[in-house]
Amino acid sequence: MINLPQSFNKLLELYVLATANQVIDIATPDQQTKLIKLILDIPTDAPSGVSQQAPAINLQEGSQPLLTQPSANRLIHDQWLTKLLKRQIERNDVSIARIEQAIESTQQRFQLRTNGFLSETAQASLETWHSHMLKQYQKYLVTLHTIQRNNYNHLSRLTDN
Repeated sequence: MINLPQSFNKLLELYVLATANQVIDIATPDQQTKLIKLILDIPTDAPSGVSQQAPAINLQEGSQPLLTQPSANRLIHDQWLTKLLKRQIERNDVSIARIEQAIESTQQRFQLRTNGFLSETAQASLETWHSHMLKQYQKYLVTLHTIQRNNYNHLSRLTDN
């Protein structure tokens, strides 16, 4: 690839166009209009005597219908994200149930430990291990509930729009 020297204005135009192309679908109509105005305000490197205005195309007038309607890509993205969040919520429900079951069985094993077979040191060690496992499960359960709450909030924002 050959690197040809380009003027600052041309590089700025390429940069703004590339950035606008990445965010135009997620921008609001007002933000889309501002992006188009920004692009139109970039000075070009036209030779002297040649107008710097785009001659045949008026982007502001021609793009107004597009700016007032939601983008098809945005709708597809929202549908995909909604399905993804619903699947994640289902998986989190399963994980929450399993962790709650693990907590319950750990508590039961802790209560059923046999005093006759273990020395005092081994029993203390087992008690420490059970206590540690319960704390880990409870931390994980809190994390799962937080993630689940965030997923429900995100899903409700998507379905409200």
